[in-house]
Formats: sequence, structure tokens, C-alpha cells
Amino acid sequence: MFLKELEKFVSEDEFEVKELQIIKKFIKENPDNLTRNNEIAHITVSAWITNSSLDKVLMIYHNIYDSWSWPGGHLDDNENLVQAARREAREETGIENLKLLTDTCISVEILPVQAHCKNNKIVPAHLHLNISYAFMADEKQSIRPKLDENKAVKWLMINEIDKLVTEKNMLFIYHKIIKRISNLDKYKR
Repeated sequence: MFLKELEKFVSEDEFEVKELQIIKKFIKENPDNLTRNNEIAHITVSAWITNSSLDKVLMIYHNIYDSWSWPGGHLDDNENLVQAARREAREETGIENLKLLTDTCISVEILPVQAHCKNNKIVPAHLHLNISYAFMADEKQSIRPKLDENKAVKWLMINEIDKLVTEKNMLFIYHKIIKRISNLDKYKR
């Protein structure tokens, strides 16, 4: 199911192409072990949520990473990737109405996760094989944090992300997505 969704994604970034190959191989080799039950690596999704003028992004202040971050997380049973990204965005931001901007993902990445504690349980270091989707939403919608995962939810100006995001390794990914969305002229209003 996930392979079919990923087949539509095309990238010209050689690093992303390689990571996509690794993710596809992982899915083929572990078709029944793609969730967080696999403690070495598992599939995750992220949602990049922009406003209609493409100058703001809805971000959460992540409790574990202590930084402004995109919403995202793990898959639930019987979800496709887009459904999971939409659910995670809604759960972590409270936003309800999200318009998917493309018929495929906007970015793929392999993200290292450091060992940490969550809900008083040890989570060993592992990899997130992450699939990112771009959405548009009205900034007037009600938002709220999911306090067990994030301290705040806020529309941030795109041009302030470099100052506000303390996970500097994520900025390359965020800038890649911003550039791709800015090239989707049909979504500008």
C-alpha cells in the first residue's frame, strides 16, 4: 500500500532519491513490521501546513525536541500515509480543515531519533523513515496544543523559521519544502 503511494513521488535531489530507495527497500523487506513496534526503524509522517498566502506555517513547540517543529508522528492501523499525516496534524494542532496541496508527498527523509523517555518509558535511538505532505489551511481556524506532545501551536512567519527552530538539522528539510511549495503557483492566492 505504501509503495504505491511512494511511486508517484519524483525528486531531483540525489540525497532524497537515495533515501527514497532505502525507504522503499525497507517497506519491501518489512511489510508487516512498519510501525513503532520495530525499534530500529519505522514509517512516520509529517504535515507541512501553510496559509493561503504561503508566508506562514503552522508549527508546534515539541516537548521532546524543545524546538518549533512540524506536526507528525506514527501510523495507526489501516491508515494510508495521507490519512496519517492529516490525523497527526489535527491531533497536534487542533486544526480541522486541511487542503492537501499535491497528489503525492512533498518530501521524504530518514530522520535519526535520539534515545529519550516518553510517558516514563525508555525509547531507544532509532530511525524515522518519514514521508511529508503539504497542506493549506485558513489561519483563522481554532488551534490548540496537544500538551502531552507539545507546549504550543502557532502560525510562524516563513522568514522567521531560521531564528525560531533550534533543531538546525531540520532547517534543510523545511527550506526544501518551502521551495517546493513556492513553485506550486496554482495554490497561490
